Amino acid sequence: MHTSDKLQETIDRYHELLRLTPNDAGLVTNLAWSYERALAFPEAIQGFKRALELSPNDYNIHYGMGLALMGSGALPAARDALMRAAELARENADQSTKTIIAKQVESISRRLGG
Repeated sequence: MHTSDKLQETIDRYHELLRLTPNDAGLVTNLAWSYERALAFPEAIQGFKRALELSPNDYNIHYGMGLALMGSGALPAARDALMRAAELARENADQSTKTIIAKQVESISRRLGG
């Protein structure tokens, strides 16, 4: 089985689970991450938006949104999402997570020239 086949299988399974519990922020987030990994950025962005409606202060969701926006080429919005993830991570995350998010913000800022 190819990676894309496995990702599609995972995506399909999350859709099945969400039919049973549509407001489960964890499932919505995991579906969005699956789309992001599959490079299906519009679907990932839509999923992360829904996840943020359910859990607006989750740094992991903001981080995923930032990566999906970056993948879609929306760099200013990606930087904003990643900066929000960094703010939330300061309160809730371990040092390695904070470092990873900070590097993404720095990378996008350099690309945007500021």
